[in-house]
Amino acid sequence: AQDNWRFSSKLTLNLGLRYDLEIPRTERFNHLWYFNSQLPVPITVPAIASATWPGALPYLPDVTHPTGALVNVGSAGSPDRHSVDTFYKAFGPRVGLAYKLTPNLVFRSGYGIFYEPTRFGAGGGANLGNTGWGAGTTWLPTYNGDGATPWSRLSDPFPSGLNIPKGGALGPLTNLGMSMQEPSRNMSLTPPYMQTWSGGFQYELPHGFLVDASYVGTKGTHLYYYMAGQLNLLGRWVEGEATNPGLVTALNTMVPNPYYGVITTPGCGLCVTKVAASTLMTKYPYYGGAWNNFDAVANSTYHAFQLRVEKRLSNGLEILMTYTNSKSLDDSSVGTNKMDSAFVEARNPNVPQAEKSLSEWDIPQVLQFSYVWQLPVGKGKKWGTNFNSVVNGVLGGWQTNGIWRFDNGQPLEGTLSGGKCPSTYNCGFPNQTGPLQRNPKANWLLTGTGNGYFANGSSVLS
Repeated sequence: AQDNWRFSSKLTLNLGLRYDLEIPRTERFNHLWYFNSQLPVPITVPAIASATWPGALPYLPDVTHPTGALVNVGSAGSPDRHSVDTFYKAFGPRVGLAYKLTPNLVFRSGYGIFYEPTRFGAGGGANLGNTGWGAGTTWLPTYNGDGATPWSRLSDPFPSGLNIPKGGALGPLTNLGMSMQEPSRNMSLTPPYMQTWSGGFQYELPHGFLVDASYVGTKGTHLYYYMAGQLNLLGRWVEGEATNPGLVTALNTMVPNPYYGVITTPGCGLCVTKVAASTLMTKYPYYGGAWNNFDAVANSTYHAFQLRVEKRLSNGLEILMTYTNSKSLDDSSVGTNKMDSAFVEARNPNVPQAEKSLSEWDIPQVLQFSYVWQLPVGKGKKWGTNFNSVVNGVLGGWQTNGIWRFDNGQPLEGTLSGGKCPSTYNCGFPNQTGPLQRNPKANWLLTGTGNGYFANGSSVLS
C-alpha cells in the first residue's frame, strides 16, 4: 500500500508499507533435510580413557552423549515439510518527503526497508537438502587407516562395500562418519534486508540545467555470511598453537577412536582405530565434516555523496555529469573472490567481526561525463533546411555521443598458499606487517624478487 499526500503547494508526503511473506520451498516426496543441533544421536559411545588423552590439551571431551543430527522433513521429528522456519514479520515501511523551498529549489528525502529473497524460497540459491538421496564412499588405501597395511586394490577398491543411498530410512543415523552440510532449522529466521535513506537538494538553473546534490546511505542486516558454515571449529584457545609447540603435538596425537565399531558406514573416514585428538574435540566429531548453509548474520554499510548536473535536451544538445564519493564496508563480500556456490575462508572463524573491511566492490570516487549532440544539419535544422530527401537521407539526422568514466578502482585482496594456521582454521590470508608499495608498470609482468605488482610483497606479507 502506498499513496501521496499533498499538504500544500510546497509539501508532498509519500507513505507506504509493503509486506513480504516467503514460504520455504517443499519437495514433492519430502526429499529435504535440515540439521537439529538439539536432537540426540541414538548410538552408544564409550568414554575416552583419560590415560590415553594428551595432558597438554585443555579438556577431555565427553563423547558419550552425542547431540545434533539430521532430520528428514515430513518425518516424525519434523514439524512440517520445510527445511527452515517461515518468517512472518517482514514489514517494510517507506516514507518520502518533498518540500519546495523556493520556486527553483526543492528538498527531497526518503527512508525504506527492503527485504531480500532468502536462499530457501522456490527460486533460492541454496542447493542443499538432498542428504540421504545421494551417497559417496571414501577410498581407504590402508586397513583401518593405519597407513601401512594395504587394503584397497584396483581389483577390489572398496572391500568394505559401497555407501548406498538409503533415503530417510536411517533417520538421525544418516551420514554418520561422513560429511554433512544442511541448514540448521533455526539458523536465522530473519531474511536479509536493507535500510535505505537519502536526503538532498535539487536546483534548477537557467538554460535547462539541473543540479542535484544528495547524501545516500544504506545498512544491510542479516546478510548471508559466506565465511560461515564450519560447525566443527575449535575455540579460540587453539590459537595458542602459534607460541606453544606442545599444543600442536597434543592436538595431532593419535588416540583410540571411541566411534570405532559404533559407526560402520562403508568408506567413512572415522571408521579407523585411531584418530587425531583434535577430531574428538570438535562439536560434532561423529561427522567427517559438518557445515550449515551460511547463517544470515552479516552486515554492511554504505555512505555516499552524489552530485548530478544535467542539461536537458535543447537545441539538439544533452549533457550529464555525475560524481560519487562513497565508502562501503561489510563483513561478507560476494564479488571477486567470494562465491555463492562455495565456502570461502575467514581470517578468524571464531571472530566474524574481524572480516569487517572495505567491500570488495567498493569504488570510493567515480566521475562520469556523457553527452548527446544532434548535429544541426538536415531538414528543419540550422544548415540544410532545403535538402531534398536523398541528400537529407545521407547528410541529415546525424548525432554524436560520448561517455567518459574516471574512478579509483576496487580494493585488492591478498591470498596465501602454503601457510600455517591453528587446527580447524583456514590458512588462506596472509599477515600484513607494513604498507604495500606498488611497482612501476614495467615490472608488473616480470618475475623474480622485487617484481610483480607489489615491490615489497615478500617482506610485508607472510
